[in-house]
Amino acid sequence: MYLLIFSICSAFIISALFLYRYGNIPRQHPLVTVSVLVAWSFSFLIVFTIPLDITATVYRQCLKENNVTESNSTSEFCQKPWGMVSEEVFPNLWRIIYWSSQFLTWLIMPLMQSYLKAGDFNMQGKFKSALIDNAIYYGTYLFICGFLLIYIALKPGVTLDWQKLKAIASSASNTWGLFLLVLLLGYALVEVPRSLYNNSKPGYTLQQAYFKLSKLSSDKAEAEETAEDVLESLQSLNIIIPSHHQSRSYVDEILKKVPTELMEKAKRSVRAGDGGSGIPSEKALIRLHRQVIKSLQVLQRTEALWNVQVEKILYLEDVEMNYLSSPPFRHELSRPSTCNPMLQWYWECVVKSPFLKILAGATALMSVMVVWSEVTFFSAHPVLSIFANILNVAKHNYDFVTIEIFSMATLCYLCYCAYSTIFRIKFLNLYYLAPHHQTNEHSLIFSGMLLCRLTPPMCLNFLGLMHMDSHIIKVRLMETFYTQIMGHMDVLGIIANGFNIYFPMVMLAVCAATWFSLGSRILNALGFQQFMANDEISSELVQEGRDLMVREKRKRQRNESALSRRRDLASRDSNTNTAATNFRGLLREGGSGIGYNTNGNSDELSPDYSRSLSQEINARFGLSTDETLSPKRKNRMQKWFILTLFVAVIAQQSSAATCRFFFDQFFGYTCELNGVEVTTENENLVINTDNHVEGQNDTTVMGFRVGDAILRFFPNGILQQFPNMYYLILVNSGLTALTPGAFNGGVNLGVVTISQSEITTIPAGVFDPLVNLGVLDLSNNRITEIHEDAFMNNENLLDLEINDNMIERIPGTLFRSQRRLENLGLYNNRISVIEDGAFSQLESLVIFYLRDNRLTELRTEMFGEELPTLVFFNLNNNLLTSVPRLPTRAPSLKYIYLIGNYIEEINVGDFTFAYSNITNIELSDNLLSVLSGEPFEVLESLDTLRIERNRINSIDNELFDRVPSLYTFYMDGNSCASVRFNNIRSIDQDQIIQDSLDHCFYNFFEPQVTAVCNFVEDESFGYTCEVSDLTFFTFRDKFAFSGTHMPGRSDADVTGIRVLSGSMVRVPPSIFRTFPALTSASLQNLDISVVERNTFIECGRLSFLDMSSNRVQRLVQRSFENCYYLEELILDNNRIAEVQPCGIFLLNIYQTRRISMLNNVCVNTVLYNYYDSWLIDDLDLFVNPYFNRCYSLFFMFLDQQQTN
Repeated sequence: MYLLIFSICSAFIISALFLYRYGNIPRQHPLVTVSVLVAWSFSFLIVFTIPLDITATVYRQCLKENNVTESNSTSEFCQKPWGMVSEEVFPNLWRIIYWSSQFLTWLIMPLMQSYLKAGDFNMQGKFKSALIDNAIYYGTYLFICGFLLIYIALKPGVTLDWQKLKAIASSASNTWGLFLLVLLLGYALVEVPRSLYNNSKPGYTLQQAYFKLSKLSSDKAEAEETAEDVLESLQSLNIIIPSHHQSRSYVDEILKKVPTELMEKAKRSVRAGDGGSGIPSEKALIRLHRQVIKSLQVLQRTEALWNVQVEKILYLEDVEMNYLSSPPFRHELSRPSTCNPMLQWYWECVVKSPFLKILAGATALMSVMVVWSEVTFFSAHPVLSIFANILNVAKHNYDFVTIEIFSMATLCYLCYCAYSTIFRIKFLNLYYLAPHHQTNEHSLIFSGMLLCRLTPPMCLNFLGLMHMDSHIIKVRLMETFYTQIMGHMDVLGIIANGFNIYFPMVMLAVCAATWFSLGSRILNALGFQQFMANDEISSELVQEGRDLMVREKRKRQRNESALSRRRDLASRDSNTNTAATNFRGLLREGGSGIGYNTNGNSDELSPDYSRSLSQEINARFGLSTDETLSPKRKNRMQKWFILTLFVAVIAQQSSAATCRFFFDQFFGYTCELNGVEVTTENENLVINTDNHVEGQNDTTVMGFRVGDAILRFFPNGILQQFPNMYYLILVNSGLTALTPGAFNGGVNLGVVTISQSEITTIPAGVFDPLVNLGVLDLSNNRITEIHEDAFMNNENLLDLEINDNMIERIPGTLFRSQRRLENLGLYNNRISVIEDGAFSQLESLVIFYLRDNRLTELRTEMFGEELPTLVFFNLNNNLLTSVPRLPTRAPSLKYIYLIGNYIEEINVGDFTFAYSNITNIELSDNLLSVLSGEPFEVLESLDTLRIERNRINSIDNELFDRVPSLYTFYMDGNSCASVRFNNIRSIDQDQIIQDSLDHCFYNFFEPQVTAVCNFVEDESFGYTCEVSDLTFFTFRDKFAFSGTHMPGRSDADVTGIRVLSGSMVRVPPSIFRTFPALTSASLQNLDISVVERNTFIECGRLSFLDMSSNRVQRLVQRSFENCYYLEELILDNNRIAEVQPCGIFLLNIYQTRRISMLNNVCVNTVLYNYYDSWLIDDLDLFVNPYFNRCYSLFFMFLDQQQTN
C-alpha cells in the first residue's frame, strides 16, 4: 500500500512541478490549472502504478500455479511483494483514471480550450462560441460513429449491446493513441540518444543556441509587428466609438488587457482622423478581442523566451571560455552563481562531456532494445521480445523486486521519450509549451489532451512488449487489472487485419526518417529552418545569432557599467544628499521669488507645474535664476569668478584646460571644465586628462559641464576628444554666440543645455550635427531671433525649451522637422506674431507652454488641422480677448489654461469641436461678468471649471444642468450677487466639491460628526487614537473627537490616528485638527474615493500616510499640500485612473522618500515629464503603468545605454 501512496504523491508532485515550470498559475484560469493538473497527474500515475499491477499479477499467478489461496499465502515460492494492495484497489483506481481521462480529453478540455479562445465579453457568449467552435469537431466524430454503428447493425449475425459499444469506443481511442505513439516514439527513440551525444560535444550546444536565438529574433519581430497591427486597429475603434455608444464598454474591456506603453505607441501610430467612419458590429469586436488576446500572449512569450535564450547563451559562452582556462569557473559578465565555482568548473569542463556520452550510449542501447521488441513482440513462439524474455526469467524465479525495477525503468524511458516530445512540440506556433511560465492556457490544455489520449495505449503497448496482453500473443494467461478494465491493445476491426505487420514497419520507417533527419530536411526545403550541421543556411543563422548576441552583450555591459558607477557614487559620495536637501530648500523658500505658479504668487489658485529637465539642470549645475538665492551666496559666486579671472590673467590665458572627473549620480562619468577662458571663434581646446578616475578614459566620459571656465564661444575639439558624450551642460558659461560647426562630432549627444548665457540669435545649421539630440534647452538667454532652419536636422527632439528669452516672432516653418517633439516651452518671451502653420507638424506634442507672452489671438491656421496628442496647453498671462481658436481636432486635449488674459465674455461656439474632450478649463483673472451655461454644453467631459477673480455677477441657473460631468467649480473673488442657492443644490452634494466657494455658499454642508477614540500606545505610531465605524458623506462635514485619555496624556500628545472601520467617501480636513502633533495616519479600507486639495492642510507634521485599499480614482492638484514632512505615502490597491496633471500631487511633499501606488489603473494620466522624482528613493509603481509614460523622457536621459 505504501508504494501505491508514494506513486500517487510522486505523480501529483511531478505534475505540479511541470505545471509550475510551464504555466503561469497566478494568471491562468483556475479551471485550467485544475483540469491540466488532473490530466497530467493521471497520466504520470498510470506510468508509476503499472509496475505494481504487473507485480500483483505475477504474484496471483504464482499463487494459482502453486494452489495457494491468498488467505493462506505461506508458500515458500510465493512471497508477498512489498507494497502489495488488495484486489479491489486496482480495478477501482483504473476505472477512475480511465474514464476521468477520457471525459477530460474528449469533452471537457476541447470545450474549455474553445471557451478560453473565444473573444466574447460575457460567459454566455463564450460558452456559445465554444459550442459552435466544437460543432464541427464533435459532428465529425458523431458522423463516423453513426456510420460505423449502422454498418455493424446491418451486418448479419452481429448484435450490439453496451459491452460491445464500450469495446468499439475503446478500440477507436486505442487506434488514435497508437498511431500518435508510433510517431512520438519513432522520433524520440533516435533523437534522445543523439541529442545527448551532440550535447556532449564542446561547442555544438552553443552553435544550436545561436541558431535558436536567430529564429527567436524573427519570431519576436513578427510578434511585435502583429501586435502593432492589431493594436492600431483597436486604437482606430477607440477613436471612432464615442463614449455613449453601447459598444464603448466592449472597447474599454479590450483596452484593459493592453499594456499602457503598447497602447501609447499605437496612439502615436494612428492619427485621430484615420479611424474610419463606420461603427463595427459586436462580432467584429469579438474577433478583434480574440486577436488582441492572442497577439499579446505571443508577444509576451517571445520576449520572455528571448531573455531566457540570451541568459543560456551567456552561460554557454562562459563554459566555452572556461575550457581554455584553469579552475575556478569564471563569468564574463557579473552573474549570480548558486554553485561552488570550483565544482562548477570540474562539472562543466571535465565531467559533463564523458557523462553525457555514457548516458547517450545507455539510452541508445535502450532504444535499440525498444525498437527490436516493438518489431518482434507479436511473435509468441519463439519469444523474440527482449523485455518479454527478461520478464519471463524474473517470473520464473518470482523475483518481484527485479520485475518492479525493470518494469519501472523501461516504462519511465518510454514515458520520457513520448512525453518529452510532447513538451517540446511546436505545432504551427499555435500550441507550444514554453518554459519559464510562458505557456498559454490553450497549449496547456492541448498537452493535457495529448497525454490523456497517449498514456493508455502507451501502457498497453508496454504490456504487449512484456507479453502481458493475451490479445497480442494469443495465449491465455492471467491478465493484469489494467487490461481487465481498460481493455487490450485492440484496434478497429477495419484495420485489425495485418496490424502486426504494418505497425512495426511504421515504427521502423519513422526511426529511419529521424536517423537521416528527413523531417528537418523537408522543413528546410519548405522554408521552416531547422538546425543542421554543415548546412549553409544554418551557418548563416548561427552567425546572425552570434551577431545578435554581441550586441546584446554590449548593451548589458554598458548597463552594468552604468549601474556600477551609480552604486559607487551612492556609497562614496555624500554630496548628493546635501545638494538634494539644499535643492528642496530652494523650492520652499519665500514668496518673493519666481515660483511655479502661473501668476508668480503662491496664494493664487492657479495650478503649479513641475519644472522641465532644463530647469532641473540649472538648479543642479548653474547659478540659479531663482531670486530666493541669498546675497551671501551671490557674493561668494562673484568673488570666485573674479579670482578665476585673476588666475587666468596670471597664467596668460593659456588654452590649456583641466577637467575635474567624477561620477555623477545621473549623468555618469562627468568632466567639469575649469581653468580656461575661450574668447575667440574656432579656438581649438585640448583638455588635460591625466587625472582620469582609475579604469576610465576619454571614451567613457558621458557628461560635460562648465565649472569656473568662461566660454564666450564653444571651442572646437571637446566633442572629438569625448566622442561618446551624451550630456552637454553649458549653464552660466558666458556664451555670447553659437557658430556653425561648433557642435561637429556631437552625433551621440542626447541632452544639450545652453542657459543663463548671452546668446542673442540662433543661426541656421548650428545644431545640424546633433542628429540624435533628444533634449535642447536654450532658456534664460537673450534670444531675439531664431532662423527658420535652426532645428531642421533635429528630427529626434522630444523636449525643446526656449523660455525666458526675448523672441517676438515664430516663423511658420521653424518646427517643421519636429514630428516627435512632446514638450515645447516658449513661455516668458515677447511673442506677438505666430505665422500660419508654425505648429502644424507637431503631431506628437503633449505639453505646450505659451504663457507670459504678448499674444492677442490664436487662429486655427497656426496649428493646422490636428494636434492629435496635445494634452496640456498653457496660455496664461497673454493679451487674449476671446477664447482661442485651436486646431480643428485636438482629441487628447484635457487641460487649457487662460488665466490672466482679457477675456470679457464666452459666446456660443467659442468652444469648438477641438475642446470636446477638455476636462479642465482655467479662466481666472479675466474680465468675465456673465457665466452662461449654453457655451459649455459641448464640453461633455468637463471636470473642473475655475473662474476666480473675475467680475461675475450673474450665473446661468442651468449651468450645472447643462454640464453634468462638472466635478470641481471654483469662483472665489466674484460678486455673485444674483447666484441663488438652488444653483448648487441642483448638483448632487457628493458630485461637486464645495471647498473653494465664496461666502455665498461657504457653509452649505456643515453637519457635526463625532467619533469615539480608543487611545492606545502603538509600537509604530506612538500614542494613537483608534476609531471604529467612522462615517462621512460630504467634504464639509465637521468633525469632533471624544474619548478618555490615558493618565497624563492630552490631545497634544497624540502622534497617530488609525481608522479601523467605516466609510469616508471623502476625508474632511477637520479630522486632523484636534491633534496638532499628528505624525502618522492609517486610513485603509474606508471607501475613500477622492483626495481633495487642502485635505491635509492641518497636517503640517505628518510623516507617514497609508490610504491603501480604498476607492481613490484621482489625485487632484495639491492633494497633499502642506505635507512638507511626509516621508512615506502608500496608495496601493486603489482605483487611481487620473492624476491632475501627472506629478503635481508630488510638488509640495519635498521630504518624501517612498511612494507606493501598486495595483492601480492609471490610464488617463496627463503625460507630463516630472523631473523632481530624483528626490524620491523608492517608487513602488511597477504594477501599474502610471510613471511608465510620465517619466519616459526623464529616464531616457539618465544614461545613454538605457535608451536601448
